Amino acid sequence: MVDWARARGLDLVGVVDPHAFDGCQPAGRRASDHVPDCESIIVLGSGGRRCWEHLNEIRPAEFADGPAEGHHPIDRWSLEVAEELAGALGDLADGHSIVLPNDDRTLNFVQLAEMAGFGTVSPVIHQLLHPDYGPWVSLRAALLLRTRPFAPFDPTTAAPFEPCHDCHKPCLLGCPVDAYSSTKGPFSVCADHRIAGGCADGCGVRRDCCIGREHRYGPNEEAFRHAYSLYVMRQIARGRGLLGIVRSLWRRR
Repeated sequence: MVDWARARGLDLVGVVDPHAFDGCQPAGRRASDHVPDCESIIVLGSGGRRCWEHLNEIRPAEFADGPAEGHHPIDRWSLEVAEELAGALGDLADGHSIVLPNDDRTLNFVQLAEMAGFGTVSPVIHQLLHPDYGPWVSLRAALLLRTRPFAPFDPTTAAPFEPCHDCHKPCLLGCPVDAYSSTKGPFSVCADHRIAGGCADGCGVRRDCCIGREHRYGPNEEAFRHAYSLYVMRQIARGRGLLGIVRSLWRRR
């Protein structure tokens, strides 16, 4: 399955036990809310530039226009890949459900990613950090199954990864509005700043993280993703509220 996903630009694949996941989630945000007898969650993601390079190779015209309502080729392609995976599993995927981070009824993808072995959430900036890719990770889709074709990730087999433990935290200096020290919370402060025109070309916090700098998105990818996140922020500011910001931006990057 890992090789299958990698060939499609997704090099982060993990399997999560839905019972363990649901045990730490509130009602309405559990896997069982989507598939009542769920037995497996396959989590798909990408690190670094692989996903972008793959998509631009097979569908370059998709990125000719900037982000707009209903137009996000990475989301659409992620859904296609998850559906293709379900098709490849055949009867094992009967009654499956696919959830994307940007769905209205989504799941806590950061928690899923941690449980799938993709990395650890930074205690400083609260973003998922991969041991190699650092913050340059994008969570793409979750396939919920009523069967268990693969064993869930076993965290006891992974090498310890404790980001930020001995770090001098240059990431905090990368934020011009000191969002992570604000009593308003980083999400609200970041959104207000960006809607006002700040950080127009990328996120300084992400860029200044010590981990995975060699995997930073290229200029075109960073510009596209950043423009889309600003578009979503503006849409949310017109009426969807702060919870939408959390769901749409910080859990899907």
